[in-house]
Amino acid sequence: MSCILNVHAYREACDEIDAVYGHPAIDRSFPFAELNDAVRLQKSGRHAGNVVAEL
Repeated sequence: MSCILNVHAYREACDEIDAVYGHPAIDRSFPFAELNDAVRLQKSGRHAGNVVAEL
């Protein structure tokens, strides 16, 4: 029972954080094979959100 309550409390805490800070914005997602392109975009500063490399 305590495990269920902990999961519930965790989800509530996550919801409260999302309400204050919002969800992270993803600008672009790259397959792992294009990791070099993702790093180049990140370093260039020409993105409006997070750059994601998918595994």
